[in-house]
Amino acid sequence: MRRIPDRTARLLGCAVLFSVMSWGQTLKFNPPAVPAGIIIDRLEDTTALVGDLVLTSPGGLLGVTNATVTITLNQPVTSQVLTIGSATLSDALLNLTDTTTPASSAVYAGSIKGSAITFSGVAIPAGDNYTITFQNVRVNANTAANNFAVTESVFIGSQGFVNYATATPVQVGLVEQGFSVPGLTAGTTPLSYTTCVGNPTTAIDGTPNTYSFQITVKELFNAAFKTKTTAGTCGGITPCQVTAAEQGSNTTSTTVVQGTNALIGQATHGTRFQLSFASVPQNVTIYLPLTLTNMGGTLVLTLTGSATGVISPVSAATPAGWLGAPSAPYTSNGNGTVNAYYEVTTADNTVSNLSFNAFGYITAPAAFTASATSPITVTITPAPTAGSGVTDIPSFGASTNPTVTLGSFALCQTVLLFPYVSNETGFDTGIAISNTGVDPLGKAGAQGGSGGTCTLNFYGVGAPVPSVAVPPPPPFPAVLQPGTASAFLLSSVAIGFQGYIIAQCNFLYAHGFAYLSYYPGRVSLPYLAEVVPTGPAGRATTTFESLGH
Repeated sequence: MRRIPDRTARLLGCAVLFSVMSWGQTLKFNPPAVPAGIIIDRLEDTTALVGDLVLTSPGGLLGVTNATVTITLNQPVTSQVLTIGSATLSDALLNLTDTTTPASSAVYAGSIKGSAITFSGVAIPAGDNYTITFQNVRVNANTAANNFAVTESVFIGSQGFVNYATATPVQVGLVEQGFSVPGLTAGTTPLSYTTCVGNPTTAIDGTPNTYSFQITVKELFNAAFKTKTTAGTCGGITPCQVTAAEQGSNTTSTTVVQGTNALIGQATHGTRFQLSFASVPQNVTIYLPLTLTNMGGTLVLTLTGSATGVISPVSAATPAGWLGAPSAPYTSNGNGTVNAYYEVTTADNTVSNLSFNAFGYITAPAAFTASATSPITVTITPAPTAGSGVTDIPSFGASTNPTVTLGSFALCQTVLLFPYVSNETGFDTGIAISNTGVDPLGKAGAQGGSGGTCTLNFYGVGAPVPSVAVPPPPPFPAVLQPGTASAFLLSSVAIGFQGYIIAQCNFLYAHGFAYLSYYPGRVSLPYLAEVVPTGPAGRATTTFESLGH
């Protein structure tokens, strides 16, 4: 093969370069900017809106009639995928606005592939003053780290040549954690629930029947709580559409060159939170207020029917004599779970701590089983969670918020200690137990005057087999009713035993009496059984604890 002389090769190179320059019209723009400001994106958000990047032409340049414009971000793009005309595109838009020749203005929808959005067939005008604005661009911030800068680069090409490329990526977003759920707050007065008693008359803050628990979600930066749409300015933040609301900055475009679509740029709903309660007994109703507001602010959250879709009203059904605010009842679906949802419907211009107030109401105390229930817990997460079939904007990643224990319902029980009993060498012990659930004051019956079983636990020498959970022998009844008492001899259940007995009676207000007798000398030593404290008030109670204000 004949070698081309160096001089000839240089001439050919110049010819190729001249050819590239003649086909590839260079476009010049002022430095790219984000006029409305860099948006703080929530780390939890999988559809986080970034700031609108704007290219401004200085004018006086040749145009490009059929350009391909590609923007590339450093996070996966999650703008809505839509069918526009006959094409599968997205609501991420290239908005070309020509101030000199308005007829040249146009809006193009882009196609998404990974972290890039491509706009095809873009007609860039020549010699005019125009701007190119990239709108409704969303990314998955949940795959980023806290304090992560979201950047965007622009590439414009035509006929295989480069017409423009940003020198360096432009920051359009900053990822920060949006919410946190604190733990329990010290200094509150927890409620006490007992299975056979029902509803306490005093709430955690000391006022009658206001709420059983309070859960706080903290907003970690201003406008992390967003409404669906917002008009006008928000405390000097302009435009609201991209800062204090979930929608994009262009939601009304009907001139997309590929067709029209009414869903462009719109959000499905405002920021939502899901309250997931677990281990809720079937005869416990949790009442939640229809609306919540932050202390001293204008933030409003409204109870809605589901995690997805547009907001749907929830009807009030507050029990008489409680709260004074419209509330909705939630009961277990059979597996102990209760899910409720709140949506931000009015935003404010403060960093807010929002308290979810609720009231756990026992609807049928007598229906509790004879065993203590598992602790009721709640987890608060942004909603809905992105996944199969979820197309809502916004959507959120799987939450790592902690599960918080609200409290448990203790078994309705009294524990009695008989510290010394004997059935050895001439001794025997008589034991009597009373159910004092009826009294002349009219209180005991209303606060747990129910019947229940008693079982005996033996500790000492010569204990029977089995030695725990032994029912008292006849004539002691299987269920000792309120206002009754019964007795038995130790020798009828534990021959030769000497030690102590703990009796567990599954009702409140049990009391015991014992008499130790020595038959050869006919000596009797009576004493009262000790009521063993099993809760803060000395009777069987536990707490339905308060969370932070």
